[in-house]
Amino acid sequence: MESIDKLKSRISANFDGFSNQVLDALREKAIEQTKAKIALSGKHSADFSQDELESLVKDEEEKIKTRFKNTLGLGLIAFLGLS
Repeated sequence: MESIDKLKSRISANFDGFSNQVLDALREKAIEQTKAKIALSGKHSADFSQDELESLVKDEEEKIKTRFKNTLGLGLIAFLGLS
């Protein structure tokens, strides 16, 4: 029984590490896209407060997640031959 608990904790630790890596990569991508949008608008990041920047990055994260979900869903439908 103890070995099962150890195995569970190792799997959980590895999953948490992987999950954090994915979230960090998502955050970095959102920051890059936010910087690009700010540059295209002709403004500088200094023109925004920290809260405004955080809100912009959060919005970009949500857009990335939505695009990923839509792409994943369409890929699954295509894979199953339901399109």
